[in-house]
Amino acid sequence: MAKKMKQDFLYLFSDGACQNNPGRGGWGSLILDSDGLVTEIGGFENLTTNNKMELRAICEGLSFVLKSIRNKKDLHVYTDSKYVVEGVNKWLPAWVKSGWITAAKKEVQNQELWKRLLSLLADLKEERKIFFHHVPAHVGLVLNERVDKIASTCAEKEKNYFYEKELINYPYKESLKTLGSDIEKAKGLKSKLSEHKKKIAFSYVSLVEGKVETHKTWADCEARVKGAAFARFKKASSKEEEEEIIRNFNKS
Repeated sequence: MAKKMKQDFLYLFSDGACQNNPGRGGWGSLILDSDGLVTEIGGFENLTTNNKMELRAICEGLSFVLKSIRNKKDLHVYTDSKYVVEGVNKWLPAWVKSGWITAAKKEVQNQELWKRLLSLLADLKEERKIFFHHVPAHVGLVLNERVDKIASTCAEKEKNYFYEKELINYPYKESLKTLGSDIEKAKGLKSKLSEHKKKIAFSYVSLVEGKVETHKTWADCEARVKGAAFARFKKASSKEEEEEIIRNFNKS
């Protein structure tokens, strides 16, 4: 039986995107409150990194909750960034204790954002518990895909974004009903995809500016997609899979 969402909830989904890394980037946050409102926010930076955008997305989402959500519900944060989740759950206390020096005796990167995040968490924890959850990326998890779209669009169009709607009218509200089971399915699919990546490649397929090409080596594929805005690529383990990827790319 599919797991159902809790009837009383406060969720934050966040994601960051960056072209070329470093390059132009965007961030997106999605706040869902069972009291009745859904808020989507996003923004961009002209020169940044993927990790910075992941952190910025979390910070902006937490800041919105702190300023705008008056109830005291526990907050569940969902992100596909292991960098953020492990930073919050494992590294932050040690960094603070060491004066922001890592175990490798180097300065912690992105300190300004980490310190902002730490401050926001301290303020929020005065009124509610906060839980961070890592979710798999790019395997069809609806709300994670939504914040990915917000972040990518803000980066591409170089525009900030704000959207607010009653939960009952939100286009993606149905995905909340099976959020728990959908996350577990996504983790299973991600695991299968990871195993697939270990297989010997038959070829690589790339899509750049609407044109599809196949490559016998990853080096050839990488040379084509590296630096190309919004390029796509995928490994095929057989001729049949290569043909399927080409068909899907041509439809996009």
